[in-house]
Amino acid sequence: MIDDLTIGFVGLSHLGLNSAAATATKGCKLVCYDSDRILIQSLVENNIPTNEPDLAETIEKYRSNISFVSDHHQLEICDLIYVSMDVPTDQNNRSDLTPIRDLIQTINSFTSKTTPLIVHSQVPPGFTRSIKCSQRPIFYQVETLIFGQALKRALEPERIVIGCSDLTYKLDDNLQRLLESYNCPLIRMGYESAELLKISINLYLIATLSVTNMMAELCEKLDADWDEIVPALQLDRRIGKYAYLKPGLGFSGGNLERDLATTAMMASNLDCNSALVDSWISDNVYRKKWVIDKLQEHDLISDKRSTLAILGLAYKPNTSSIKNSVAIDLLTKLIDLDRQHKINVFDPVVTSHDIPDYNVTFMDSALQTCHDADALLLMTPWEEFQSLVPSDLANIMKGTIVIDPYRILNPVDCKKAGLNYFTLGKNCQLT
Repeated sequence: MIDDLTIGFVGLSHLGLNSAAATATKGCKLVCYDSDRILIQSLVENNIPTNEPDLAETIEKYRSNISFVSDHHQLEICDLIYVSMDVPTDQNNRSDLTPIRDLIQTINSFTSKTTPLIVHSQVPPGFTRSIKCSQRPIFYQVETLIFGQALKRALEPERIVIGCSDLTYKLDDNLQRLLESYNCPLIRMGYESAELLKISINLYLIATLSVTNMMAELCEKLDADWDEIVPALQLDRRIGKYAYLKPGLGFSGGNLERDLATTAMMASNLDCNSALVDSWISDNVYRKKWVIDKLQEHDLISDKRSTLAILGLAYKPNTSSIKNSVAIDLLTKLIDLDRQHKINVFDPVVTSHDIPDYNVTFMDSALQTCHDADALLLMTPWEEFQSLVPSDLANIMKGTIVIDPYRILNPVDCKKAGLNYFTLGKNCQLT
């Protein structure tokens, strides 16, 4: 049991809130600090700003063990302190490390120098070793959360990786107890290896996604169906059933893009070949063009009178994040093309307050959004969109174009309903 421990989490954005909620289930007490007083007040009132399945319910269940504070002095009682803020990125996907450095300086000034500090934020290789905190024990714990599955992954990690100053450095007893409570492999390595591991994970994912998207595009040009190919690939042990084999419109969210930018910068500084990274970046730009290319093929860009229905604005389901969202990218492209189309949109969690600069009409439901539309674009694969019935869509739409990259709707049913249906990985016009 670790119910005798008090653990601090500093920085209460997506990473901090999900990591803290998972830790609260272990029975220990938490001091969750952020300098944003408005955020703290919202959390005290159980208004959770981060949209993740079961997050608000978990925090409410363990609320008696959690203190949300904006006074950093309250961290003094902690046995361990996690630095858990999400590192912001600029428009070029480069990390801004100034806020996390300032946060660490604050912690170091107002807490005992013997309290271990665990950097949980994603930082580039060399960052943790650069921290100057006298004799304070410092560790780096790799985070592997996924938007839309963050709490589940925090509760059930496949493994926990801890970076240390060197492999002879003894892990703090309290930290050891906490990590062992997760009952998964615990792997120790040097700071730089652990920091580079997180980037390595994301680059392997990018490689798989890039191959998937390339082969899915070939399927569209040939009389092939990517969904028929996937089960055979998953049975290959070198690929596996958990591989990222669902085609998409590139990758979004900011984390993968940041790791590409970081890797390219490191490769340049260290005189390493970055051609592979450059090709992934270029390919990602190309993949995001798929939807607008379909609109242009059917004269829906040149026809300024057309009405577009867009379902989904979040970059992926089960999150409100629109960071590098393909839907937002599409809206930006339409504006750049001086469009005068009417655009109706709906997303289960993203609201007009999240995108105030876009001249679109927010609707109250997915079906209402499709009324009198010349084309329907399903840009985020929210589960609730699967309940849309193609025959109903055909009855209320003015046009017949359905662009469904993620194959949310059934292609056969769409064709029976008289809809002109387009998806990734299959040319439905050939069947």
